[in-house]
Amino acid sequence: MMIPNCRSTIPGPDASPGSLRESATAGGGWRLGGLLLVVLLLAGLGLAPARARASFPGQNGPIAFEGFAAGSIGDDIFAINPDGLGRVQLTSHFGEITSLAYSPDGAKIALTTDRDGNDEIYVMNADGTNPTRLTTDAASDLQPTFSPDGTRIAFVSYRGATSGIFVMNADGTNPTRLATSPPNSSDADPVFSPDGAKVAFTTFSSSTGDSEIFVINTDGTNPTNLTNDPAVDREPDFSPDGAKIVFSSDRNPAPSYSEIYVMGADGTNPTRLTTNAEFDDYPDFSPDGTKIVFTRLNPMGMNKPALRA
Repeated sequence: MMIPNCRSTIPGPDASPGSLRESATAGGGWRLGGLLLVVLLLAGLGLAPARARASFPGQNGPIAFEGFAAGSIGDDIFAINPDGLGRVQLTSHFGEITSLAYSPDGAKIALTTDRDGNDEIYVMNADGTNPTRLTTDAASDLQPTFSPDGTRIAFVSYRGATSGIFVMNADGTNPTRLATSPPNSSDADPVFSPDGAKVAFTTFSSSTGDSEIFVINTDGTNPTNLTNDPAVDREPDFSPDGAKIVFSSDRNPAPSYSEIYVMGADGTNPTRLTTNAEFDDYPDFSPDGTKIVFTRLNPMGMNKPALRA
């Protein structure tokens, strides 16, 4: 069973709803189908939050997420305030949605949907209007994420023998392969560094069963393994100042559930942030760098999670 995918970003001060899936205030939370989304206060963990200077700087805005509306035949996109109030539905019957990302100014949402029969990348206004298809390849295109200046989108595509990380213009033109996974491997979870110079991503190995977090320059040079651990390390996200990367990992002692970790942007000093007999995944920094939002899935709810990959 695949753990729900919540790759997303939260916009800054003048933005409409940010992005993830479902939210909870620190010290509490709520569940749908066994899945809990949590806001983690970094200050309470002894980590000094850095001043936001990244692609989505400023105050923390609302959170957007994928979920199911009553009577819906597919997924839809919703927005909610970080305190769990003000839930608003943005789309209606939009197909199966597998990933979301806001543009740096919060004006657009990039997403993957199969509404036309294949996994393709769309962009729409933050209020759900004017959905526009960006990719038209016969292969699946997934997990879009904007560059800090909003001019490019990194994404995962299965065009070719193996999956790879691609970058295209924000209007869908000029898709270019950035990284190609080695044999028996696949790439996922791309995210730009705050300065736009690098992309972090996950490489999964079907031969060993583990996954590693890499960074690569946006010209495709110097791919570097940051984690080098036999565990499953995945779903990276940069802190707003670019100094840290938050990620999920099952490198903790048995029973091995995925937990949230943070490390230096160079892979040094990995530090565990959560300890639960549940699956903590898909972490993202808030725009001001003081919080991390992530999903928490109770193992008993895995038979039908409300928020799916």
